[in-house]
Amino acid sequence: MSHPDYKELIENISDWIWEVDADGVYTYCSPKVEEFLGYKAEEVIGKRAFDFMSDAEAQRVGAIFGQILLKQESFSQLENTNFHKEGHEVILETSGIPLFDENGTLKGYRGIDRDITAARKKQLEDEQKWLSEVEKNRKQEAMLLQQSRLSQMGEMLSLIAHQWRQPLSAITSSLIAMKMELLLEKNPPASMIEKIDKIESYATFLSETITTFRNFFKVTQKPESFMLEEIITMSTDIIRDSVENNGIAFNVSIENDVRVTSYKNELSQVILNLLKNAVDALIMNGVASPRLTLCAHAAKKKAYISVEDNAGGIPPQVIPKIFEPYYSTKESNGTGLGLYLSKMIVEEHCKGELTVESNYLYGSKFTIALGR
Repeated sequence: MSHPDYKELIENISDWIWEVDADGVYTYCSPKVEEFLGYKAEEVIGKRAFDFMSDAEAQRVGAIFGQILLKQESFSQLENTNFHKEGHEVILETSGIPLFDENGTLKGYRGIDRDITAARKKQLEDEQKWLSEVEKNRKQEAMLLQQSRLSQMGEMLSLIAHQWRQPLSAITSSLIAMKMELLLEKNPPASMIEKIDKIESYATFLSETITTFRNFFKVTQKPESFMLEEIITMSTDIIRDSVENNGIAFNVSIENDVRVTSYKNELSQVILNLLKNAVDALIMNGVASPRLTLCAHAAKKKAYISVEDNAGGIPPQVIPKIFEPYYSTKESNGTGLGLYLSKMIVEEHCKGELTVESNYLYGSKFTIALGR
């Protein structure tokens, strides 16, 4: 490599030219090595390539080069990571050809190294950007799918409501007529009137429940201003019977006049999902004195809604996975999408935050934080 005809060319090309002996020890290095690794050529001569690598990288590259050496063949574009004299990583792309003496015995290798650190960094950034876009699109698709399902459910409930309204209206009208006839009698039986009133109240309740469900599953297109009490009432009205039928003590505490601007129906669905999860956990764990608490209050520029139970808490190893898609603690009854979609609705759609605290000896507390 010391031939005068090549010296000027070798020392001025953009790549690092080198030679090693049969033991892999550098016998020649072009000055370009200093730009790559920060070492002068004379500091590199006498060392091996592995001296500039981490132990793990030296082992990986050594295994590859060992096979090349056994076959005494050329190699190209062998990517390897080295440490610069100042400590940062440099990624090189190495190519080489075998050198033989007049007897055909391998005496070493001659090769070239190219610095591809910037290219690999850009490739990594592009890959991360692509993965970020894929994740973003996946979340948007999941959100659109959820909204589509809710919209379809709302339409279905509207059709059911239309079919139910007429018979409910006829029942109510008949009850009013019966009650009027009884009241026109001289001594109408009080028990009969009381029973008619009860039936009438049941019919009214059914009609109101239909309205509640129909409104509940409407997708909110734009954020709107509303009181926290409204969305909490929407959710608790739907689940209250299930709570009471399972003997769960249900405490609801709502601070007055807490107004937020967000997506009302979507938040109601999140609250209902958190309440449903808590009820399921209380039932599944067979808690002796089950308790469920829902609190809503404001602090500074944020509004907070929390759902807390005494169902025994979430195992510590599960906490990091609790908001992942398709991860469920409900064995065969869960899809693993409820908390994932809830977190996405709160954080991606409503620009809030959904967090969990859990005491494995007591219970769990999920908190929604919203900007006001």
